[in-house]
Amino acid sequence: MLGICLSGLIPLVIQENLVLKCILCQNSQKIDSRVLMKVLFSFLLFVGFLQATDIHTRPARLEDVDVLYELVCELAKFEGKDLTTLPVTKENLQKYGFCATPYFHVELAENESKVVGYALYSYGYSGHQGTPFLYVDDLYVRPMERKQGIGSLLLKQLARYAQEKGCCRMEWHAFDWNDNAISFYEKIGGTLRKDLLLIRMETKAYTNLADFPH
Repeated sequence: MLGICLSGLIPLVIQENLVLKCILCQNSQKIDSRVLMKVLFSFLLFVGFLQATDIHTRPARLEDVDVLYELVCELAKFEGKDLTTLPVTKENLQKYGFCATPYFHVELAENESKVVGYALYSYGYSGHQGTPFLYVDDLYVRPMERKQGIGSLLLKQLARYAQEKGCCRMEWHAFDWNDNAISFYEKIGGTLRKDLLLIRMETKAYTNLADFPH
């Protein structure tokens, strides 16, 4: 999902180290000049695209709280939430994410001038597997920056973190109306578990449970 009409080009570039090597090494066959020019143009376009974007990821720092808050609000708006009643604050993000024992971690995607997306994740533990797992709570790329493979880049970095921690899996949720996201997750190897249901207890519900007499 590197976008910008590159979906057909990427296999050509990635398969074997150099696509030109694959073509030019066919000594006994006559090369169609139009095909060669098309491949050369596509290869140069792909290289130029990567150089122009120069997008990379890095862990968020305390000084990123302001932009992280902006991104969280943008995602909430995209999901149809009312920002005037959104509970999250910059103070909460700082308190729970940038402390001695953080409850969550954030990976930012940025280009040369600004932050363009983020992934907010945490670790849990699987009693059945006996190892930790990585849970992705938020994955968001700003609309004007989409179709450049940024979501893939963020998840790829999280996958590296999962490897380092010895995680048994990565997992996250998606809204059933978000067909584009679901299709993307399936393409990168995600599995939809329709046999599992999300069970959630909001504050009032778990407070009632905690206070319920024996």
